[in-house]
Amino acid sequence: ASREGNQVVIRISDDGAGLNFDAIKATARKAGFGDDLDGMNEDDLANLIFRPGFSTRGKITEVSGRGVGMDVVKGNIQELKGNVNVTTWPEKGSCFTIGIPLTLAAIRALLFTVGGQTFAISLNEVDEILRIDPESISGELEDVIQVKDEIMPFLHLAEVLGIAKRENTSFATASNPIVLVIKSGEYRGVAAIDDLLGQREIVIKSTGVHLRYVKGISGATIMGDGSVIPILNIQELMRAGRSDTTISIDQGPVQEKPLSIMVVDDSVSIRQVVARLMSEQGWEVQTAKDGIDALERLRDYQPDLIVLDVEMPRMNGYEFLSAKGSESSYKNIPVVMLTSRTATKHRDKAIGLGAKGFIVKPYNDDEFIDLVLKLTG
Repeated sequence: ASREGNQVVIRISDDGAGLNFDAIKATARKAGFGDDLDGMNEDDLANLIFRPGFSTRGKITEVSGRGVGMDVVKGNIQELKGNVNVTTWPEKGSCFTIGIPLTLAAIRALLFTVGGQTFAISLNEVDEILRIDPESISGELEDVIQVKDEIMPFLHLAEVLGIAKRENTSFATASNPIVLVIKSGEYRGVAAIDDLLGQREIVIKSTGVHLRYVKGISGATIMGDGSVIPILNIQELMRAGRSDTTISIDQGPVQEKPLSIMVVDDSVSIRQVVARLMSEQGWEVQTAKDGIDALERLRDYQPDLIVLDVEMPRMNGYEFLSAKGSESSYKNIPVVMLTSRTATKHRDKAIGLGAKGFIVKPYNDDEFIDLVLKLTG
């Protein structure tokens, strides 16, 4: 473990056999993850192990094979605005690198502008500051640039941040634009900026609960004049640049289809309380009074997630999970068990029957919502 800029970095390695990429490909094909698996590089294949429900085990045991390990690790790390990467060497071992941003710390930062807006980045992540010739950038599928003897990916920050299109940025018209050579964790790359504002000692502040899911921002700092400057999470930005997506900074909210939730509980009060909590998030909610009622509703209504009680008349939660698992049309809908049963045997039985989450009454609202968001992606 060490401190690198505004992050605590933990590296965990072993001397085992490394990841089995053939087994990963076979499992991914079986799960229907796409036909371009043969075109994936080893980094992309390694990231598949963090998918929910992904496991190369052919047999489920008490401790492995359910695919509920690595996705939980990554989900918790991402909630802390961190990242996790895996590097593997055949017959030599693997290394997992976890980076967690410090939520309140003083660091030396580099301030710069992109599209007329000011941003900050930890000075520890900046290897060099250069002026380049735009004609030195090349690449068909992904922009790359040669710095000394190294070929590195090239990122247009204004485009990834959603501030401006590439042809409309000041970088596109500058004669010798400024770039930052970035070294963050295992990543190295080059990022285009508009202008440098200099170095400064800043205090990192958390963005709080409401903004914790904003991609590409690890925190913020307040300047002497009261202005708030975002601190960039460069690894998230680089992933966004590689996947050809943008992180909106100055655009309005994107309209998305609301989540649909089914609440199955024989208690009227519990159904009302849970339904109200879900509705307050802007989600669509339907309720069912027991397992049989829920199965009848599933014929016409396919929710994104089911909240399920254990003890119910006619058909209890375990019986519902068994019946649901036999129906191909909705067996993959994630289920969260909501119960007052706290014994480990009840949790293990529910997970063994296909439940993806387990919430004990009385529950914490924030933890409940976080679990729903994680299971629905």
